[in-house]
Amino acid sequence: MVGLFPTIMKLSLRGSLKTRPILLTIAFLIAINIGVHTMVNTYQMEVTGLISLYGGQEYLAVSQKPSPDSVRAEASFVSIHERGILLISCDNIEKLLKLSRATISGSIPVEANEAAVGEGIRDLVNDSMLVVEGRSLRIRGYVKSNDHLKYSVLTVARIRQDAKTFYFSPQSEEDAVLAPAAQRISASVFSEVLTIMSVVSYLLFAGLALSCLFQGYNSATEAESTLKVFSSMNAPRRMVSAAMLLYASMVAIAGAILGFAFGTFIPGLVSSIISIALKMPHLKSMTDWNVAIDLIIGISSSFPALSIGLLRGFSREIASS
Repeated sequence: MVGLFPTIMKLSLRGSLKTRPILLTIAFLIAINIGVHTMVNTYQMEVTGLISLYGGQEYLAVSQKPSPDSVRAEASFVSIHERGILLISCDNIEKLLKLSRATISGSIPVEANEAAVGEGIRDLVNDSMLVVEGRSLRIRGYVKSNDHLKYSVLTVARIRQDAKTFYFSPQSEEDAVLAPAAQRISASVFSEVLTIMSVVSYLLFAGLALSCLFQGYNSATEAESTLKVFSSMNAPRRMVSAAMLLYASMVAIAGAILGFAFGTFIPGLVSSIISIALKMPHLKSMTDWNVAIDLIIGISSSFPALSIGLLRGFSREIASS
């Protein structure tokens, strides 16, 4: 088998076994599943963050009336490089971050000419400086958060006179707008979407298995030159079958790797183009355990089907000759 496998690989590179269409079929179908899962994960995170912008989180209430433990902040939307950013002016940024369960890398701004920005708009900072409404602010830290603070600028200075005043509190208030219900609804909606996608994914993987079966069979029956090479080598059928199985596994794994690359690169590329063209925030591709499952199912469906097709086609040609 040691000598047969390099021979099979050389023949496949020459196009005798039609490896390229098989490889592209595996990569294309796996890329569809991975790309869709990646985009759903990304938009689920962004939608949940936007919902929390208007309603807070389960542990954070937002009200227009003060309470004993509340933190006063003024919020307004500003445009920076044609991107909408939330500007928050607060005297006690440390307490606001604690209530929001956010962390900061760097230091908390304490001067009027200092600010902190969310990780989601870090690309707007140039040489640790950010111009907001014609005012230059030195960036002292970057906020890590799962909600609206990710796309916010925090400062102790009052830059906009028309900013609206809000009070953030860990307690529930009668007039507070809470978001846990909205977040649960959005999570359930995306859960339903993923369930529907799972059914479609299984159909695509079934189509992948059938495609590999027929493509493997046809490539073996049409590769007369390959059979002549094996006949001249007087190779036992068992060794040829083992070499075919190894070849099928290599094609399945290579197709899965290519599909993973396409499935994660293309959504990121589309997001970058939209971000540049429409001046919208760039959405980073988010992968989770569903992507790993897609890879496992993709290899598990393509490898056996391709192996069976190759071996059946090879056996038929041997019997007919």
